[in-house]
Amino acid sequence: MLYKQFDSRLTLVPATMFAVVCVLAASAFGQITVTSPTNNSTVAMPVQLTATFAGCSGASSAFGYSVGSSPFITWGKSDTQISSTDYRLTPGSYVIHFKGWTGSTLCETSINVTVTGPSTTTASNIEDQPTSDWTYVFDTGTSGSASGTTSLVSGSPCQDSQCREFAMTYTDSGGMRGSISFGSDPTHAATHFVYDTYLYFDSALDVQNIEMDTNQVWDANNDVLIYGLQCANDGKWQYTTNVSGKDTWNVSTVACPVPSKWAANAWHHAQLAVHRNSSGDAYYDSVTLDGTTTDFTNADGNSSFALDWAAGDLLLNFQLDGLGSSGSITAYVDGLTEIWW
Repeated sequence: MLYKQFDSRLTLVPATMFAVVCVLAASAFGQITVTSPTNNSTVAMPVQLTATFAGCSGASSAFGYSVGSSPFITWGKSDTQISSTDYRLTPGSYVIHFKGWTGSTLCETSINVTVTGPSTTTASNIEDQPTSDWTYVFDTGTSGSASGTTSLVSGSPCQDSQCREFAMTYTDSGGMRGSISFGSDPTHAATHFVYDTYLYFDSALDVQNIEMDTNQVWDANNDVLIYGLQCANDGKWQYTTNVSGKDTWNVSTVACPVPSKWAANAWHHAQLAVHRNSSGDAYYDSVTLDGTTTDFTNADGNSSFALDWAAGDLLLNFQLDGLGSSGSITAYVDGLTEIWW
């Protein structure tokens, strides 16, 4: 099923209806204009997607795109405009489906594109790995206390056959951290990473920070480079560096929606792009959230820590910190992907 929030309600478009309107839309409507990439073009990674939607004989109510047969839809920055960078389009050939709705009527335009660029490695649907492979613990770097469970669930609200639920209760702004190894880089060759995921909250009212980290054992000493990013309660993206041996948050100039105000019962798509140099300095490149891409400026610094992890290990974190004296949070993660080269 497809999920989109209209007028603060969750609207579901059944797959059977979707198939019918697709055929009608392709023959009867032409209200989507794609300016980038153009049909049958060859473009470099990362791909810039730019398109507008004028509605299907009425006011537009939603606009997004999907890739190939993937069930995941990335919604535009508005119901009439898409302007974002998508790192999921690694070198290869794709069909991109631009989809606009007026009510339950669908207009669709599809284009073919060939992508060039570096040789990449992708770990997809990491959330589907067995729960026994996940570590889900109280983050002692937060105050208060927290406890919770993570499990693989099926059905609503998952976008494909299953997604991962993270449930927690907390006191005094405590946080829970989910961690999992997603690959190995034994030669320490990788210098670029993209953390790509879809997030869903039953309610975000109790969420203070949304943290998404990529961790790389990056040298022969088994030192760990932490690429840490979080959408924080001050309405800014914050990034991690090593300050006197401590994992420290720095406030960037890039705004993010205050986590407690994220729309509930809706899927949010985030892509976080980072890279490093040969000295253990992390560079935070860009964030794409809900169809809007923003580049970081002067967001960098040494972020290497002498943790002596397993050689070549690659690990990611998904963490939520509670807001206020106590509360509970239920979140879902789907389409969790890491891309590196």
